[in-house]
Amino acid sequence: LDHHLTLKTGDELEHLADAFNGMAGNLQQSFSQLEQRSKEIEATKRYLENLLENANDVIYTLDIEQRFTYVNSKVSGWGYQKDDLIGRPYLALLSKRHRGRRLKSTLDIGAKQVYEVEVLCKTGETRMVTVSVSPLCDVQGRIHGVLGIARDITETKKLEQQIRNSEKLASVGKLAAGVAHEINNPLGGILNCLYNFRKGALSPARQEEYVASIEDGLRRVQKIVRQLLDFSQQHDPEFSPANINDVVERVLTLTEHAVTAKKISLDRQLQRNLPALMVDRHMMEQVLMNLVLNAIQATKEGGVITIRTRAHDENCEVVVEDTGCGIPAHVLPHIFDPFFTTKGTGEGTGLGLSVSLGIVERHGGRILVDSEVGKGSVFTVCLPLSHERSVERSMAGRMS
Repeated sequence: LDHHLTLKTGDELEHLADAFNGMAGNLQQSFSQLEQRSKEIEATKRYLENLLENANDVIYTLDIEQRFTYVNSKVSGWGYQKDDLIGRPYLALLSKRHRGRRLKSTLDIGAKQVYEVEVLCKTGETRMVTVSVSPLCDVQGRIHGVLGIARDITETKKLEQQIRNSEKLASVGKLAAGVAHEINNPLGGILNCLYNFRKGALSPARQEEYVASIEDGLRRVQKIVRQLLDFSQQHDPEFSPANINDVVERVLTLTEHAVTAKKISLDRQLQRNLPALMVDRHMMEQVLMNLVLNAIQATKEGGVITIRTRAHDENCEVVVEDTGCGIPAHVLPHIFDPFFTTKGTGEGTGLGLSVSLGIVERHGGRILVDSEVGKGSVFTVCLPLSHERSVERSMAGRMS
């Protein structure tokens, strides 16, 4: 292409040589442009590879059979080399209890998804990750694979659990005096029965009566202690069908003395035959315990606290309403902020409502608040009746 023909014949050969030289020049220019473009493409390729390899998240692609076709070096954090995973099934990397999380909707209809799964490391350790997947399409728009981004959230999950546990222990501390009173009453009756037994001269009928009273008192103490222990213990999150009215009743049992001590009237309005909700029962107890304790603290002696459950549209609602002091309008936007509290030093962590909101959102729900100073507050926990809807809302909240 660097050679030129020089002919001065004045005939067609000269014209042909000139045409050839023109074509050669054009080819040389095109070749130079192509070479420059190739260098630019190669530079772009290296740049993109550098971005992928140095990303903080695991980035991968799967084929239509859900096998790895690419994965960046971030998988070394899970103990794998890149070659360990290429060609391997995606589901083999997940713990058994999370292998039901399929990519069917992404592969079939191109739906983007965000969900949490537990990954098996090469060492046998498990890590919690948030996975975001999108379809990969060819030029005709046909789906031929999946692009995935996996972010390790193990430490975040541990921190969230620690915060929930600390707030739960704070609630136990608030309950301590009331629980002690609830235990002391039946113990007093038991001691009285034993005292009369020691005195002797009891008729068989009276002996049976005292034995029944002792058994009843011990069962009552056992129930209170068991419920308090169950509430205070740490539990791994476990979603299962639950009757929300049963959850409400357990919370009201533990807060019964705190209500009666302030001469507060408790109005139960629990709708019968509510559908079972797919919830973590212990988490929901923690949410309702916090709302009820807040209502008790806000309500003066002789006030009223109303607890309602009801099915409304696609939701099940639990309403905690009090006739307490209410929340000022300028404070209301901040009540779910972590560590925000209007209570005095040592009277609250400022985490109760923040933790409660996090739990409810994890269930795909929300908490609504209506309050007026001097009249009271209404907290409404809205939980989706459908488990699929719950997951959908929960993931939508994480993406926003």
